[in-house]
Amino acid sequence: MISSRPMTSTRTPTVMLEELASTRDVPPLEAGDHLTRVEFERRDAAMRGDRKFELLGGVVYVSSPTKFRHAKPHSLASWIAESYASETPSIEVGADASIRLSEDDEVRPDVILWIDAGASSRARIDADGYVTGSPELAIEVASSSASYDAHAKADLYRRQGFAEYLLYIVQTCEVRWFALENGAYVRLPVDDRGIIRSRILPGLWLDERAFAAHDRAKIHAVLREGLQSPEHAAFVAGLRPPTGA
Repeated sequence: MISSRPMTSTRTPTVMLEELASTRDVPPLEAGDHLTRVEFERRDAAMRGDRKFELLGGVVYVSSPTKFRHAKPHSLASWIAESYASETPSIEVGADASIRLSEDDEVRPDVILWIDAGASSRARIDADGYVTGSPELAIEVASSSASYDAHAKADLYRRQGFAEYLLYIVQTCEVRWFALENGAYVRLPVDDRGIIRSRILPGLWLDERAFAAHDRAKIHAVLREGLQSPEHAAFVAGLRPPTGA
């Protein structure tokens, strides 16, 4: 027989009131706030909603709610990263993960990839579950070339030593893929087929026109070609530990 008694919470009223009070005591994050990373994380944990908050140089940046024209390339970027990682051992992928970079910087790239090489990894997960260090590649989808993704964040990624940074600008359907070279970001070349090839992650190939057109079949075909290339095979061989190690 189904009981007619109402469901009750397993938490006591005292506990729920304490949680509510603790949330009320935390000031909301606002764009332009100057905070330490510790205070930023405290306020961020108490926030609700679909806004994304980041801390760059001790200053809070707030993103707008995500529209579909941003969400679609974001989804494509995640799919490409997962497809590459599925056939490349020791590659970690994260979507919308916070990265602790310094006492004044905490960002949430749309997608990150890094090589899990144990103690020598450029990025790792800390005791609190946050990503720290500098992943091999960060991917961002920005509304326009005027966004902070194209300026403040690009400069931060460069200074923090992110080996590559892929930026897609929705407004102009433009792919900008940068590689760190002598302390500066330089654009990776686009070949006569319209393909860009990662330097740090061999076999990660992207057809820029197909990405702008959201052509999954063409994107997949070009990525498969990269995954079957000799440079990807050599990269994978170097990542795998010796037999019996």
